[in-house]
Amino acid sequence: MTATEHQHKDHRTVSSGFETMEPTNKDIFIEVFGRTDIGVTRDHNEDTFLVADLTSGHRDLKPASRRHRLGPRGTLLMVCDGMGGAASGEVASQLAVDTIYAQMDTPPPPTTINEAAHRIIQAMETANGRILAMSKQDASRRGMGTTCSAALIVESHLLAAQVGDSRVYVLRDNRLRLVTKDQSLLNQLIDTGQITEDQAATFQHTNVILQALGVMDNVVPILTKLALKRNDRILVCSDGLTGPVSDDEILEIITQHGSDLVASCKALTDRANDRGGPDNITVILAEVRGPDLPLPDPEAPIEFTPYLPHEPDSLATLKGGARSSAQAASQTSEQVKKGDSPSGETTL
Repeated sequence: MTATEHQHKDHRTVSSGFETMEPTNKDIFIEVFGRTDIGVTRDHNEDTFLVADLTSGHRDLKPASRRHRLGPRGTLLMVCDGMGGAASGEVASQLAVDTIYAQMDTPPPPTTINEAAHRIIQAMETANGRILAMSKQDASRRGMGTTCSAALIVESHLLAAQVGDSRVYVLRDNRLRLVTKDQSLLNQLIDTGQITEDQAATFQHTNVILQALGVMDNVVPILTKLALKRNDRILVCSDGLTGPVSDDEILEIITQHGSDLVASCKALTDRANDRGGPDNITVILAEVRGPDLPLPDPEAPIEFTPYLPHEPDSLATLKGGARSSAQAASQTSEQVKKGDSPSGETTL
């Protein structure tokens, strides 16, 4: 479906990731809804989102797609927040969504989570190259780009890939946890101890991100893998939500509406607009259910943990697939600044 309509501890552990994605008929069901809103201050919407059942090939929010059995190829949720002025931001975000979906939909399907991770990395790299090429060919689109966060639900796992600062959260047992890590100047300064959490509340440059698709020759998607539990809810959103609305408020809204995902999505965008709607607002909310998902363990942590896939021989030509998350999160040679142009984004 395309758009027309914390804190966390940084445990840098590595998973091997060779779980086989076998074509089973597991009783795992996904209910999902998404919504995008122009906000109060923007004159057009540069966000684009996708909800796609990769097994059936449906990429929409028709009733059959909004509640479906999880197939062997998985379900892909994606939010891209474009930048670049005029219509360029929405072109970049739409191109990213279409390119990544096409790559994930291309046969043969991945047979392990490790291969799925490489497929997402390759798809984001391809999208980066296409957006960059278009911006070089057309002077009116110079500097366009987009953030991208993709959540692949496959077997009983969530595989999240992020470039920029659009986010993925998991809500479990009334706990909302961020499972991506913003690639932003602010986050880097906190990680390196250059500013405190208290100082971050008044930091002036919250619009500076370290990576975006289409504005640099190479990007390094940051991956996370999490074992899903019964009744987990997954939120994928742009910073038009998380800028004006706190994590505690997001938790309160989603909890208040329970399994009514349509009402939750509307309430989240409404709350951001009530706070001034300074940017486009996009949210996707999914709930995973079924007896083949284990019950949650109240003691198990839910947090950002970098996932570094091993590169199988069949994918040896992929570029940059196994670069470390720590490298990507600390790179500062190129930064993207969001918030100066009439559309809200320019590049440094």
